[in-house]
Amino acid sequence: MWEEMHANDIPADEIRRSVGAQDGEGCCCNFLVYDKLTRKIPFWSHAVGANPGTCDVRSSSDGGWSW
Repeated sequence: MWEEMHANDIPADEIRRSVGAQDGEGCCCNFLVYDKLTRKIPFWSHAVGANPGTCDVRSSSDGGWSW
């Protein structure tokens, strides 16, 4: 069973740490699809840059992502 969730909400710490973060900025970055049965992440559900209003490409002046 798949569920969309924010990367911070993945229920297992070791999986959450292994995923990292998307290289984007905005309210809808870092959302992914999580398979509860296999405890795997098949793909990110939002593509960076596909909708600049919600998850835009990070500018080169940014200091990077931090959790």
